Amino acid sequence: MPILSFIKGITFFSTTLIFIVYKLNGFVIIVGAVEKWISVFFFKIIAIYGFLLVMKPCIRGSKAQKLSPLACV
Repeated sequence: MPILSFIKGITFFSTTLIFIVYKLNGFVIIVGAVEKWISVFFFKIIAIYGFLLVMKPCIRGSKAQKLSPLACV
């Protein structure tokens, strides 16, 4: 899904940008950037897990459903 990868790209880019811009301003801000990255990372894991949980019956289904999981929604 292009929308999801687009959002992922934006999140990664903004986190990296924050980290680079504030790198010289001190340890506290770096920790803040890292914390933001970790929270985004965990959010992604939860989202992927939830998606797989919903899609589990579809993954076990036919090849057509495997190729287009959205057909199961």
